[in-house]
Amino acid sequence: MEGKARLLEGVMGSFGPAGTPLEEWAIGHLRLIPDQYARLSLISTSVHPANLGQFDDADHGIVGLTDIGFVLLSGSRRTTGSRHLHGETCTVEVGNLVTGIEYDDIDQELVVGASLHYLGLPKWMPGSVLTESYSDEHPGGWDVSLRHQEALTVRLEEGWLLHLQASWTMSGVGDARTYTTPLAVRTESDSREELGQHLVRLDAVNALLVLAHPEDVRAVSGFVRLTSDARSGALWDRDFMRAGPQLGTNEFAIFGLEHLGGIEGVAGWVRLCLQHRRVVQPLVRHRLFEAQSPESRLLATCAAAEYWVSHHSKLRSDWARGRKNYDIFPALVTRVHPNFREWISRPSEWSDLVWRRYSQLKHDPSWEVDPNEVAALELSARWLLTAVLLNSCAESLEPGRQIFDNRLWQERDWIQRTLFS
Repeated sequence: MEGKARLLEGVMGSFGPAGTPLEEWAIGHLRLIPDQYARLSLISTSVHPANLGQFDDADHGIVGLTDIGFVLLSGSRRTTGSRHLHGETCTVEVGNLVTGIEYDDIDQELVVGASLHYLGLPKWMPGSVLTESYSDEHPGGWDVSLRHQEALTVRLEEGWLLHLQASWTMSGVGDARTYTTPLAVRTESDSREELGQHLVRLDAVNALLVLAHPEDVRAVSGFVRLTSDARSGALWDRDFMRAGPQLGTNEFAIFGLEHLGGIEGVAGWVRLCLQHRRVVQPLVRHRLFEAQSPESRLLATCAAAEYWVSHHSKLRSDWARGRKNYDIFPALVTRVHPNFREWISRPSEWSDLVWRRYSQLKHDPSWEVDPNEVAALELSARWLLTAVLLNSCAESLEPGRQIFDNRLWQERDWIQRTLFS
């Protein structure tokens, strides 16, 4: 992100709600606090008076002219203020920030494109822009080549496109060159839309990448295009770009793009997230935030499964029609590859046990919980529901077959040992 080092230290500037005349802007200090927010501290004095109350109603973003150029602040916002003997102060905290943009291109929070770039996911998307070969025969050496790869593109809905691309960058001079080959995920709208509308679609793809990999997944950079002919501005968003070292390696994904049927399957997942957030949210939340009790996890996962079966029952799908209570999980088992039955070992006994424990958690406060049993039931139910949803997006059984084939053998052994030993 352009000027990120400066933003971590803090920059001075003048700021105002998007669309406000420059002469009405207030003096302020902007600082980026990783994993939390971008904090804007504003002041109004007798020497430099300003209406700080306007920032309470800045529903279309805040624009600033700072030491690093024009910036746009948007996303979820929290505003606090106080009065002092010599003036008034106001603090605004926002969830995302765009730098490297031109003032004339800014129109509230409206943009035509946004992208996130990921490192550490080298095999999720088939093909590579990087070719390497090494020879120790005389004279020997290491050959490295980088080649452009066309983006995969799909229409998400009317007026919206999604692009996936294995990209590359090179920096440094002379004898100090370095290169990266990130996975780029980009949304594009036919007309200018609110930045939040782009981010919610990128969030869906981010959630898919989280589910697809065993270790931590985070974007390393992001970009925004305000207009079709404007240069890209750099994006920081606290939900996608968490600070700290990357954890582990994600070289071996649980499932890849090819198992989803290509980018069409990704588009199906994005539509699913937009239309049925209730069924997707627990699956992703449990993966991202592990500090939750097994009981709360099982309640949320089973409620999501119940919702999905009920939704398809109302659509008169044969597999879901009339399925309630103890029939919920047997119905879901029919929607995945037969290898799940082997993975879980005793599918009928397992289905009965999941629903019984779910009912006890809801209705029997005297039931003595076994945390390990509940955790094993929730984890297995969550992966079953994940496979059902991915199969629906791919319109095949391949995602679930890949998941239960060999990627989750450690989880399989622990679940079977905990539930049936």
